[in-house]
Amino acid sequence: MSWIITGTQKNNWTPADIDTALWLDAADASTITESGGAVTTWTDKSGNGHNATAAGNPTYSATGMSTNKPAVQLDGTGDSFTSSITGIGSFNALDVYMVTQTTAAAAADTSSALFWGYGNLGSSSGIYPSARGQALVSGTGVLSGESIVTFFESTSFGLGRLGSNSYARAANTAQILNSKNSTNGTLLFANGLQIELNLANQITTSTNTAPSSTGYATDSDLHFGAVRFSGALGYSPAIKFAEVIVSSTLLRTTNRQKLEGYLAHKWGLTANLPADHPYKTAVPVP
Repeated sequence: MSWIITGTQKNNWTPADIDTALWLDAADASTITESGGAVTTWTDKSGNGHNATAAGNPTYSATGMSTNKPAVQLDGTGDSFTSSITGIGSFNALDVYMVTQTTAAAAADTSSALFWGYGNLGSSSGIYPSARGQALVSGTGVLSGESIVTFFESTSFGLGRLGSNSYARAANTAQILNSKNSTNGTLLFANGLQIELNLANQITTSTNTAPSSTGYATDSDLHFGAVRFSGALGYSPAIKFAEVIVSSTLLRTTNRQKLEGYLAHKWGLTANLPADHPYKTAVPVP
């Protein structure tokens, strides 16, 4: 008896199917370099060589996330990762996706999470272009819950903020975050759902401009778990990263949803996706 097998093999969709500027994946242990129990380098899988270099003593755990999936853990005492991304100052957009988890709830203190930062926020000079930056942070005060903070050219307005008081993170719970920054404005998605950025101290489309339009002369590195304020890096309270993907263009809705589906199925977060998400139950394919 002989068997004849026909047809083609169907592979699942991954970030390798799109252009990425940076791709860090804790599920791929071969990308994690350790020394003396601390992570020293997190290798970039995008093919661009934008490896993330560690500061402090981040650690790797095969079951660090709330879903018992791998994570790189920052302990909140000077740990961070830095990636020097070639040409980031001329990007038309920063589209940043991450699976992350913090030990502090969103309203726990004034800086319960510093997810990523680029440039220099709140320089003491307050004069263009020495004080330029973007960041995704979580804090209280004017903003409660998840907030996007951007410094831009207007010296009279100062530190511009976008945030939502309708979305609050849960502590010790993995989530998918996507922050979009471009000439079209700033958007925030959490677990596949767009979050309304509706607080009073908002940046409008006309003032929230792309990196290529606003300089950021002080610091051209992209930091994770840290943000540069007034020339000095501030570090996040304890935070974990499972996967980080950065694109220099805004992903279209189709690819955004595929990426959300890929992350949700990979990291055990499908229950977090909205009921009508196209990849709530189905794994995305090319």
